[in-house]
Amino acid sequence: MVTKEEIGQVALVRGLGPHVVEKDYLLGWVLAGIYQHVSLKNNWIFKGGTSFKKCHFETYRFSEDLDFTIVEPSHLNRDFLIETFSEISEWLFHQAGLEIPTELLSFEIFTNPRGSESCQGKVGYRGPISPRFGFRSLPRLKIELTFDEVVLLPSVERTICHDYSDDPQKGISIRCYTPEEAFAEKICALGQRARPRDLYDVINLLRNDEEQPNLSVLNDLLRKKCAHHGSPVPTLVDVQIKRKSLEDPWGSMLSHQLQKLPPFESYFNALPEFFDWLEIGTLPSLSPIDQMAAGEVVVREPTMNLPVKLNTQIYLETIRFAAVNYLYVNLQYKQSTHRIEPYSLRRTKDGDLVLHAIRVTDGEHCRYQIDQIHGATAAQQNFVPRYLVELRSKIRPL
Repeated sequence: MVTKEEIGQVALVRGLGPHVVEKDYLLGWVLAGIYQHVSLKNNWIFKGGTSFKKCHFETYRFSEDLDFTIVEPSHLNRDFLIETFSEISEWLFHQAGLEIPTELLSFEIFTNPRGSESCQGKVGYRGPISPRFGFRSLPRLKIELTFDEVVLLPSVERTICHDYSDDPQKGISIRCYTPEEAFAEKICALGQRARPRDLYDVINLLRNDEEQPNLSVLNDLLRKKCAHHGSPVPTLVDVQIKRKSLEDPWGSMLSHQLQKLPPFESYFNALPEFFDWLEIGTLPSLSPIDQMAAGEVVVREPTMNLPVKLNTQIYLETIRFAAVNYLYVNLQYKQSTHRIEPYSLRRTKDGDLVLHAIRVTDGEHCRYQIDQIHGATAAQQNFVPRYLVELRSKIRPL
């Protein structure tokens, strides 16, 4: 188990509460426990918002629950789940020193709106910063299991993002939805329930330049997913009329999962572009901010892995978060402050890290030496990108 100090350091870099980071840490190890278990590893398919963060996009909102589609209906049994998670708990204690008290294992089997059985579980845990004594005050994570969800594409094996010092040497490998299938379920959910996180996820996925889904495949999956749920494929009007349901809880549902809460309008106003793309498959064609110099590379490693000082990691993570959320950055550089549109982090042939950005005051392309940055804050104002945003960090492949 990592130390309390490491959790605090990650929280500082990420700009999040320590308890949010502790839960993220636990989620990684619980996934490891599930996918080392012989009964579960080929029968549970990881999906939902946490799968985006853990399996696909390292620079993303933090999520708190584990959602699975299961392919073995006998697993929807309370006694089986209690016994299995007791075994996982023992494995986690030996592997990482994490405690999941069996007294805090709870699994409720219920009938879902489609008339089939599903399960909601709660798993209490004692991590690096959890209370040392007593059970009642321990935090819990939620696990949701669905059997009757239609799985249309073969699941894929991915190595999850677990940027902590006790990450196993070979990584933590799991089975999850393809990006297209996960994206289709998110769009379907946006039309059905209109939760802020669905709007955030759908627009954030649209803006991602790493794993743009095949549009014909996505639309086919979306039609089939919606038909399975007995709902129409959502339209722009369907979502726009739910504005109040999306806007009112925007802060309460998302602020603790994000370094800085982006303006609701920057996501809601992107819906027309999203539905146009879904229908005709065109997005504005953006070029990189500058041609690559000889020996230069775009830096995609997670911020925590970069060989720079802690303060510099904090500034870089702020810049990366702002970039993927299209937020201006107030940058303290050398002896002055610049408001910038951040676009790319590059490593020169000499090994220097350089941030490429547009200075808002005069529209100039500027190159900022990372070791000369003395502060960075994300502004509560978004910009329309002029160039390709290349600041999202990647999750390492298998």
